[in-house]
Amino acid sequence: MTAQLTPTAIRDGQVVLRATGELDIVEAPRLARALDALAAAGACRLVLDLTDLDLVDAAVIDVLVSRLRALRARGGDLVVAARAERIVRPFTVTRTDAILAIVSTVADAQGVAELRARRVAHGEPRAARRRAS
Repeated sequence: MTAQLTPTAIRDGQVVLRATGELDIVEAPRLARALDALAAAGACRLVLDLTDLDLVDAAVIDVLVSRLRALRARGGDLVVAARAERIVRPFTVTRTDAILAIVSTVADAQGVAELRARRVAHGEPRAARRRAS
């Protein structure tokens, strides 16, 4: 099943990218291109909405970690919204949830992204930001 990737909200440098279907090794390059295109268009805070996703695998997690690092290098961030155990579990098993914020709703993800952006803007050290997230 092909994944559908749809940017659903854009405001103040924040974009919500909604993914439905299955994100696997076949779809991972397309997700990478979509995230890169959003970042190139000026999005510095990305929320990836996986609340209606059916499947995620390790190739997708690799894409998200690399894009998270690239965004953070520019003062941006990436937050994932997911609540289904089948989607959240790969992030927890690989301990990716230690570096990538995973929350249950898009609204929560937007809030986390905005809070982190304010902290970066105020020059708060990364260690303090990690403890508070």
